[in-house]
Amino acid sequence: MATKTFTNLGQAIRQIVRDTEKKENRVKAARKAAAKFGAKYVIRETVPKAFGELAQSVHADEEKGGWAVIADAPHAAAVENGSRPHMPPLEPLIAWVKLRGAQALVGVNQHAYARIRKSKDWRKSSAIWVATQLKGMEQDSSLSVDAPRQLAWAIAMAIKKRGTKPTKFMQKAVDPTRDRLQGLVEVAIRKK
Repeated sequence: MATKTFTNLGQAIRQIVRDTEKKENRVKAARKAAAKFGAKYVIRETVPKAFGELAQSVHADEEKGGWAVIADAPHAAAVENGSRPHMPPLEPLIAWVKLRGAQALVGVNQHAYARIRKSKDWRKSSAIWVATQLKGMEQDSSLSVDAPRQLAWAIAMAIKKRGTKPTKFMQKAVDPTRDRLQGLVEVAIRKK
């Protein structure tokens, strides 16, 4: 630790104030860096990415004197926390069914679906579930043009009856972000 000599108390107080302000600025920078890390972590690791609008809404921002990771898509809270039973709009569900069905067109079978469900990879699981449902709707090895709409309607009815489950995509980023913040703050405080 460095030793400083002062000729009067005023000099010592001014130096303490300068040192404290420098540490506070470094801690503020650490909080900003941790929030930006948290936003990138959510985007890269945890947010559902069907069409990307939810991931595009995730960002770090200064809020009430601190930094926060924010997801401000209109449906972000419902995806994070789940939702009560309600009737969702059908068109986004139809688009989702078509997207997930297309993602799993190759190699769809019940064994693959069961294996992926056990691995808890919900992105692949939902794609294979949709494809499996569509495959079950086939007649004479062909699928009705209206099948995605029918499946979307069935999903809408299930949401109307039971609501949606939470994904906790933001909550899953809390521990890694807190760990990053702790490391950055420790460095900021130790730095001279």
